[in-house]
Amino acid sequence: MKISIRSKVFLYLFLFLGIGAGAYAVLSSRLFRTVVVPMNRELNESSAKWMGSLLEKRVSDFRKILERWANDPDGPSATITDPDWLASEIYQNTAGSADWIPVSSALNSTAGMIDKHHATPPPFAKILSKSTVVFNTFQPGPSGNIPYLSLGVALPAKDGLQRIGVIDFKPDALLKLLRFRDFSDLFLTDYDGEVVLHRDPDLFSSRPSWSDNPLVREVNESGEVISRAFTWKGARYSGSVWNLPEYQIKVIAQVNDDRIQEPVRVLGVKTLIFFAWIAATALVLASYLTRLLTEQERNAAKAIEEARSQVNQTQDEASLQAEKNELEILREITKGWRMSYQASGWEGLIKDLKRPVNGFESLLEEDLANLEVITEGQLKRHDARAKMARQVKLDLTRASEILDEGKGDEASKQ
Repeated sequence: MKISIRSKVFLYLFLFLGIGAGAYAVLSSRLFRTVVVPMNRELNESSAKWMGSLLEKRVSDFRKILERWANDPDGPSATITDPDWLASEIYQNTAGSADWIPVSSALNSTAGMIDKHHATPPPFAKILSKSTVVFNTFQPGPSGNIPYLSLGVALPAKDGLQRIGVIDFKPDALLKLLRFRDFSDLFLTDYDGEVVLHRDPDLFSSRPSWSDNPLVREVNESGEVISRAFTWKGARYSGSVWNLPEYQIKVIAQVNDDRIQEPVRVLGVKTLIFFAWIAATALVLASYLTRLLTEQERNAAKAIEEARSQVNQTQDEASLQAEKNELEILREITKGWRMSYQASGWEGLIKDLKRPVNGFESLLEEDLANLEVITEGQLKRHDARAKMARQVKLDLTRASEILDEGKGDEASKQ
C-alpha cells in the first residue's frame, strides 16, 4: 500500500509536533522541579528573613525608646519622636497581688490615637517570663481605630515592685512589606500560633489561632530558616518559617502549590495554543507544498490525456475517411455487379467481368484488386489501433505510477 506525498508530509508534521509537545512536557516538568520549586523556596526564605530583620530593627528601636522613657517619664531625654509611636504605658505589680496597675502613660494624640485601649490585657506573665514579647491586642473601634502592634518589656524592679513597659506602634513598614510580597502569604504569629500581624485587616483584628499550621509547630532556635512542604486545611503548601525566640514571634511565608503551578499551567495553555496555531499553519502550508510538488506530475498527466485524445481524434478521422472511401468502392463494385446481373443475367455479369478495363485484363481482376486493398487497409487500421491502444496503456501506466501518490491524495481529500 502506497502512501501519498501529502499523507507523508502530514505524518512527519504531526510526528515533529508530537515530539515537540513531549519535549515541552518533559522540559516544563523539569523546569518546575529544578527552577520553580527552588526559586519559590528562596523567595519564601528571603521574605521571612526580610520581614524578620525589619521586625527586629523596629522592635529594637522601640525597646530603647520604651526603656529611656521608663527611666524618666517626665524628663526631656524621654521625648519620643518616632513617627510610628502611638502610646506608652508602665504597669506595676503591687506586693502580693497578681494585678498590674498602670502607673505612667503617654499618648501620641497627633497621630490620631484617641485613647490608649487594649482589647485584652497585655500578656504580663509571658512578658515577665520571656523578657521581651511582641503581641497584638488591637481591636477596631472609636478608641483604637489605628492598627497597632504592642511591645512588652520586663523593666528593672523599682521599690521592690515588678514593672512592665508596653509601647504601641504603627506597623506601617511591616504591612507595606506584607503587601509587597503578595505572591507569598506572609504573616506573623506568636509561639502559640495566634496571628500577630497579617495584611488582611480582618485577620489582623480577629487574631485567629493557627496552631495547627505545621510551620507554627516547627521549633528551631538556631536562627536558621526552616523550609518544607506540608498540607494544611486540605491544601498543599510550600513555606518557610523563621523563629524569633527573643520576641516570641514566628515569621511565616507560605504559598499554595496551586499558585506555584499556575505560571506553568498558563505557559502550558499558551504553548498548546501556539502548537495548535503552528499545526493549522503547517497543515495549510503542507497542503500548498504537496500541490506544488505534484503540479508537474498533474500537468504531465493532463498533457498525456490531451495527446491521447488528439491522437485518437486524428486517427479516428483518418480511419473514418479511409473506411468511407473503401465503402464507396465496395458500393460501386456491388452496384456494377447488380446492374449487369439485372440486365443480362449470369451470362451478362460474367461477360462484363471478363471485359478488360483500366489496364486490367478484366473487370473482375480490378474488383478483386480493390477488395484486396480494402482488406489490407482494414487489417492495417486494426493493427494501428491495437498498437496505439498498447502504447497509450503503457503511457498511462507509467503516468499512473508517477502520479499515484498525488492522485491518491486528491481522492482522499474528496
